[in-house]
Amino acid sequence: MGLVYADELPDFSKTKLWDLEQRKLEIKETLNGLAIPSLNSGVGAVGYRSQSYEDPEHEEWVQVDLLEFGKVDAIVLVPTLWRDTQLGFIADNVPDEFRLVAGTKKHPEGEIIYEHSVAKNAFIGIAPLFLPVSRDEVFWVRVEVSRLAARHFDGRYIFQLSELMVFDGDVNRALRKPVSSSWRVDESASWNGTVLVDGVLPYLMNSATGEQSRAYVSPVGVGEKPSITIDLGKTHEVDGLRLYAADQSDTVPAANAGEFGLPEHFILEGANREDFSDASFLLEAKMQSIFEMGPILSWNFPVQKVRYVRVTALVPFLYSGRVEGTRISFTEIEILSQGKNLAKGKPVTASFDISKTRHPISTLTDGRNLYGDILPQRKWLEQLAFRHKLEQELAALELELDSRYVFQKKMLRLVIILAVCLLLIIVFSIPYYRMRSLRNEVNIRERIAANLHDELGANLHAIGMLGDVAERSIESPGRLIEAVRRIRGLTERTGAAARYCTNMLEAKSICEDLVVEMKHDAARLLSDHEYRIMIHGEEALQLLTRRRRVDLYLFFKECLTNINRHAKATKVYVRLTATSSELSLSVIDNGLGYTGELPKALSRRARLMGAVAEARTTSPHGTHIRLKLKLRKFKFLP
Repeated sequence: MGLVYADELPDFSKTKLWDLEQRKLEIKETLNGLAIPSLNSGVGAVGYRSQSYEDPEHEEWVQVDLLEFGKVDAIVLVPTLWRDTQLGFIADNVPDEFRLVAGTKKHPEGEIIYEHSVAKNAFIGIAPLFLPVSRDEVFWVRVEVSRLAARHFDGRYIFQLSELMVFDGDVNRALRKPVSSSWRVDESASWNGTVLVDGVLPYLMNSATGEQSRAYVSPVGVGEKPSITIDLGKTHEVDGLRLYAADQSDTVPAANAGEFGLPEHFILEGANREDFSDASFLLEAKMQSIFEMGPILSWNFPVQKVRYVRVTALVPFLYSGRVEGTRISFTEIEILSQGKNLAKGKPVTASFDISKTRHPISTLTDGRNLYGDILPQRKWLEQLAFRHKLEQELAALELELDSRYVFQKKMLRLVIILAVCLLLIIVFSIPYYRMRSLRNEVNIRERIAANLHDELGANLHAIGMLGDVAERSIESPGRLIEAVRRIRGLTERTGAAARYCTNMLEAKSICEDLVVEMKHDAARLLSDHEYRIMIHGEEALQLLTRRRRVDLYLFFKECLTNINRHAKATKVYVRLTATSSELSLSVIDNGLGYTGELPKALSRRARLMGAVAEARTTSPHGTHIRLKLKLRKFKFLP
């Protein structure tokens, strides 16, 4: 896999949510194909343990001598495991600070190849610490501890380790090699330097892949020296043996005692002839107690070229059940060449009758156990370390995802609240603005109707006065004709004004274009005058609300009507200026002039607009009506 499994965990704070979810799926898919750390049980050797202290500031070391120079490309440290009532299984006493030192030809005194600190490295957990390294000509490897960790059950500071493995490819060069240390622990069966390199691990081989296979258990009464022979098919160089002990049972607790069928003393022989007439000795193993046994037992031996391999139990297991007698049993027998299993799928024979056994003897070389496929040891340990790293990453990733999801829920809740509020505002605003628009429309129409009322009232009053003049002028035909002509003209103007106001009331858009309306009325009402009209800021005028446009238009029209009726002027000048903040209107004539307060009609229209208006006499004669209106800079309602 090419990974160092002691790095710090990645920082997910800047990773996109989609990428986090994809990474979570990738990790879970990868975990499905990795070995699972199923733990060994029962009685057995644990590992190495140093002297204990009351404080952590002590140095301890343990060293394995490889006895010859050779390549090293991976080192595996297996922690001592502890059953915790609250946390389950944990790694006990992983040192806070330690380093790996290797003695090489270039550096016989030793060179540092790895350093570990809890401040910069990820928590190890119950998995092995798998450290890819690359060194040639290594003669010894030492673990140097500079700061101890507290032992779980009593809090004292100590250095302990379950197994130290030094790999060159698939070969564990540290297997059963001499061990020296800074502290010679009492040579107990459970804790000593020898068991640090005996290859017995606190794990069961559980690859989580492949089909299950049960152990081969011979019938009772296989003789004094039963043997099992494997035909490798052709001559191979062999240098190692690995035995997998029979599964005790799949119940908890186990239904059978330990060492079920494992011989206490056996030899391994090799030959190139089927009758072993040219047999050569490969290995002898003698186990004095259960502390030397484990679920997986490994040995290395000098290279031999053989085709046939035979395991002979010099002291077979003695079964004492309903029927007493000797018995031999294994889950798997692996014959190794540079760490590779040559026996997988090869034919197996035995020196005893195999016809009465429950499972065929071929299960000894089928490459499977109770959990599935048996992996090469290095690959298995690498997968355990990689699984632990991925599980740590997954835990940190899920924590980050949970935090993101909580934030998303809060934001979604806020968006929903805002959406509901907006919907309520819209629901209540529609009838409000509709009613307000109708009210504005009514106000506008009322003002136009008031203007019509004022104009019609004034004209009718004038017609009445002219009727009186006509009545008094019966004896004077000239004055009578003049009075009738004026009545005629006044009635025509009254009719035109009535039609114009009526059209405005019926129009869908009143004063849509204020400039056009003002120029139109100027042309109609000042047809007998010389006039000039100047308008600046037409864009600002269009931004006025319709009600204000109507009020401005009616004020302007009233000014022209007054000039037409009362001023006796010949010239009229109109100037309208509009900006975003102010509007001003000036209407100047050269008539009789005006003194006193502003006419009530003009004053009322100016007040409706919120404007200030004044009238003054110009020099030498005439009238100047001025209107000023301050516009609000910020306007939320029309």
